[in-house]
Amino acid sequence: MKKVLFIAFLISVLGVGFVLYAAIGDRFTITDEGGADDVFRVNSSGVVVLDNGESIDNSTDGTISFTDGTNTLWSIVDTGTTGDLSGIRKVIFDNGEEIENITDGDLAFTDGTNDLMILRDTGTSADLVGLSIVEMINGETMENDVDGQINFTDGTNTLMQIIDGGTSGSINVTGIDNGDANIANVGQIALDSLDADGSDISIGDGDETLTVNSSDWDIDPSGIVTGVGDITSDGVIQGAGFRMTGGEAITASTILVSSDSGNLFAVTANGVTMTLPEGVTAGNVYTIVAFTSSQVNIDPTGTDTIIYSPSGNSLAGGDRLLSAASATGTSVTLACDGNGGWFVTAINGTWTDND
Repeated sequence: MKKVLFIAFLISVLGVGFVLYAAIGDRFTITDEGGADDVFRVNSSGVVVLDNGESIDNSTDGTISFTDGTNTLWSIVDTGTTGDLSGIRKVIFDNGEEIENITDGDLAFTDGTNDLMILRDTGTSADLVGLSIVEMINGETMENDVDGQINFTDGTNTLMQIIDGGTSGSINVTGIDNGDANIANVGQIALDSLDADGSDISIGDGDETLTVNSSDWDIDPSGIVTGVGDITSDGVIQGAGFRMTGGEAITASTILVSSDSGNLFAVTANGVTMTLPEGVTAGNVYTIVAFTSSQVNIDPTGTDTIIYSPSGNSLAGGDRLLSAASATGTSVTLACDGNGGWFVTAINGTWTDND
C-alpha cells in the first residue's frame, strides 16, 4: 500500500478561511475552509486547474495555453522578444463591440449584434465589406450612405459623385470643375458622355498620341481621320495640303488669289470665269460650285496646267474646264502642287476642255 502524503495548512485571509494542502497526484490545492470547493489546484504536470475545470497550461516551453480542460481555447506564444495571441475567435470590448473570426478567412467587426464591417481574405489580398463611410486622416470622406452612389466629400461638401447607372451598368461622374481634378496614368476609360460644365476639356499634354474608335468614325495614332460625314466649322480647318475657311458667292468673273485658298465659291451668275492664281503655293485648294443654272469656266494662269484624267488624258497647259450649261450643283475642287499643276481632287457633274 502506497503511503499518502497529506499536509494541510489553514490560512485566514480577511476573515475568509482557505485550506492549502498537498497530496499524492497534485502538487497543491487551495479549497475553501470547508473543503467543499476547490479554488484551484496545480496538478502533477504543473497545470493550474481552475474551479470549473478550465486550466492554464505551461507544459510546452514558451507557450501558455488556456483550455476548457480538454481543448486549447487560446494561447500566448513566446516569439523571442514579443508574444503572440493564437486561437482567439472573438474579442469583446468594454462597450459591447466585438471583433469576431466568424468563418475561415472572415474577420467581422460588430456592435454586438450587427456586422458593421467584414475584412475578407480573398487569397492573395483582402476585401473590406460593409463600409458606409471611410474618413481620411485630414477629414475627407468616401461615403456609400445612399444605395448605388459613392460620394467623395471634404467632410461637409460633396466634391464628386460616382453614380450607378442601373441596368446599363454605366457610371456618371459629376462635380468636377475646371482644374479640380486630373486623371493620369489610366490605361482605359469607358465613357457614355463627358461634360466639363462649361470649361475647357484638355486631352493629353502633347507627348502622346490619341486614338478614337467609334462605331462610325475613327482617328488612328498617326492622326488619320476616317468615316467622317459632314463637318461644320466656325473657323479654319487646315493642315498639310488642305485648308478650308468658308464660302463666298460669285456674281461676276473673278481672279482668285492665294489668300482665297480653302474657300468654296458659289457661282450664281451664268458665263462666269474663275481664274486660278499662279500655281506656286503647294496645298492651295479651291472649290467651285455652279448654282442657279450657271455655266462656269475655270482658267489657270499662264502655262499652269489643270490635271484631270479620268480616261488617262490630261489637259494641256493653259486649258480651261467648262461646266455643262445650266448645270446646277456641278462642282470641282482643285489643289495646287506648287509647280504650276492643279490637280482635280473632287468633281461632280460634267466638265469639258474649253480650249
